[in-house]
Amino acid sequence: MDTGDPALLLDTADDPAAAEVRETTGEPINDASDEAALVGAVLGERYQIVRRLGRGGMGEVYLARHVRIDKPVAVKVVRPGRRGDPEALRRFLREARASSRIRHENVVDITDFGEREDGLAYFVMELLEGEDLAALCEREGPLAWRRARALALQIVRALAAAHAQGIIHRDMKPANCFVVRRADGSEQIKVLDFGIAKVASGDADDPHETTGVLGTAAYMAPEQAIGRELDARADLYAVGVLLYKMLTGQLPFSGASSMAVISKHLHVDAPDLRASGEVIPAALRRLVAQLLAKDPDERPASAAEVAARLEGLEGAGGGRRLLLGALGLVGAVAIGIVVAAREEGGEPARRRAHAAERAAPPVALPPEAAATTTQARAEDMSTETGMEAAATTATTGEVEEAATTASRPRPVTPAILERTLVRRLGARVKGCADEAGAWIRAVPVRVEVAANGRVVSAAFHEELSPRFRGCLERLIVGRTLPAPGQRTSLSLTLRW
Repeated sequence: MDTGDPALLLDTADDPAAAEVRETTGEPINDASDEAALVGAVLGERYQIVRRLGRGGMGEVYLARHVRIDKPVAVKVVRPGRRGDPEALRRFLREARASSRIRHENVVDITDFGEREDGLAYFVMELLEGEDLAALCEREGPLAWRRARALALQIVRALAAAHAQGIIHRDMKPANCFVVRRADGSEQIKVLDFGIAKVASGDADDPHETTGVLGTAAYMAPEQAIGRELDARADLYAVGVLLYKMLTGQLPFSGASSMAVISKHLHVDAPDLRASGEVIPAALRRLVAQLLAKDPDERPASAAEVAARLEGLEGAGGGRRLLLGALGLVGAVAIGIVVAAREEGGEPARRRAHAAERAAPPVALPPEAAATTTQARAEDMSTETGMEAAATTATTGEVEEAATTASRPRPVTPAILERTLVRRLGARVKGCADEAGAWIRAVPVRVEVAANGRVVSAAFHEELSPRFRGCLERLIVGRTLPAPGQRTSLSLTLRW
């Protein structure tokens, strides 16, 4: 994280005012001389530095190679300008100790620690290939709720493991959640950067523990912002902000400065997720609202509880299947009544059958249907009375249609894919044009979508500058759309 002056350890990630306050170390951020000094060096007689991978306010991460077994690893060191800072060294050691204590599949694994004769401290981590959640959200915009739920579930499992060890992260944000691909193609979260973590067994009695505000303004719990004693529920508040960001593509609170953002955390309620226009189950909306409660006592009590509630959402969204299944059953009964009436005696019997059908009581749907949402009209019936309304207002024709289509999933057409892609790109296309200095206001593009919904290529029909083309390709390729079930080509025009 880019923390800055130890007197105010306030990161401004996702803050419009970040450019004003980020240069806190007094070091040129693109200076290559420090990298040149380490590349080729062998640390601890085992780890040869290859190149620098990244740099933050406090540390640098390098690609390295274990010289004996030729295994690639990541090595983190304190930045040169902070190596004489006792606070920086304490936080560096805290990160190494905290991460190595947790030992969880969703926490980055630290395998070694050492110090060179000249005082350079370093620790060795597993090498991760992928991107952080901040980059993923920036590229793809709002994530489908099932995907956001799956990622959040891994994050809270990691936090549950940390909290069980008496460790509060205090800086949960997308940049500290790394997304890697498993061998089966599924996404795995690795939680990073325990540099400002609160470790109950050590830091509580540490006379050197930095006082003041620590963390990232956009993800900071109200009690954290005013310097109160924290418990694990501060991390859960940050998870609420994370979920809000993944589900909507926006932060719940923004402002012209970090202090303006903090003021909103303290005094303004988060916007209702229903206003985002995204399809989100009611149970998930309620959970996010509770995580974002100003009072810690109104939030879930533990990360384990949040994980259990997210796990309980695995079957959510099946409301359409449940509803149509129930309506199909009603349809079968109604059809049987009509057929029997016809067989028993003509028009009077049919009128009696229709009268009985109209007077029939509402269908009692399975209880799990009441907490789910579905696409189109049924998706918006995810409140407590939505499914009942659907059952009591369905006409005979709707019932008969439901009976014949209950087992048939809604097809994902090219039109649906195009609308989804354009909506998720939003104003980012204009951002690419502005960045590249492009004067045109429309770009025809041919997009290839794999059967699983992943955009695999984008071909542009007009000559574009390499910078503009590259920005658009990074924006489009790799996005996840609804799965069409077969490879699909889209031809559309991006306008802004």
